[in-house]
Amino acid sequence: MLKQIMTLALLIPATLVPLKSEAAPVIVEYFTSQGCSSCPPADVYASELSKRPDVLPLAYHVDYWDYIGWKDTLGSPVFSARQKSYSDALNLRGVYTPQMVVDGRLEGVGSHRSEINDMIETRQKTSEPIAISISDHGGHKSLILPEVVQNPAPPAKLWLVSYAKSTSVTILRGENRGSTITYVNAVREIRDLGTWTGKALTIDLPVTVADANHGSVALLQTNGNGPVIGALPLN
Repeated sequence: MLKQIMTLALLIPATLVPLKSEAAPVIVEYFTSQGCSSCPPADVYASELSKRPDVLPLAYHVDYWDYIGWKDTLGSPVFSARQKSYSDALNLRGVYTPQMVVDGRLEGVGSHRSEINDMIETRQKTSEPIAISISDHGGHKSLILPEVVQNPAPPAKLWLVSYAKSTSVTILRGENRGSTITYVNAVREIRDLGTWTGKALTIDLPVTVADANHGSVALLQTNGNGPVIGALPLN
């Protein structure tokens, strides 16, 4: 794993050149599986959401349906564990697919468009995200989180979520056998960059290989996998 360099500072060094600090999109974390016959309609909806500038869907492929007959080529037990943590935090009876979790606060069936659209609209009206910015110093990019002085800030985990913008898979067995499905923003890695406690924080980003199909986003979440309180798409 690449070395993570963390620096606490009350002032941003003058050598840092700000690149951008954008309004945070609503984060829709989508739990799906290539082996789930109920998922394709939700996969299409997630694809449509990806075309909106104010919403960022992230598709996590779970592995607990692999036993049905098709091993999800994008699946990971890490993603299944993330969904389980949401289930616990939101007091749900269990996990299921397709599920969409909106800003870590609201959840619903991924194919229920009207319901999810209402959740997105609710978050757009009520969200007051922490502003995350990105800066460049000597060709090395850093994330900058501000100091919050008006209220004590809860500890929040900063994640770097990397994803493939488009991945087509031909499914040969299981409930969706014979189908070729194109998945958008399929998460490939989620990396812990550190903890923000309300003090100004600068974190160097790991160097990544330029790839037109690669995307990433910085997510700031309370309690590790709790409410999303900040987000910054990086590419």
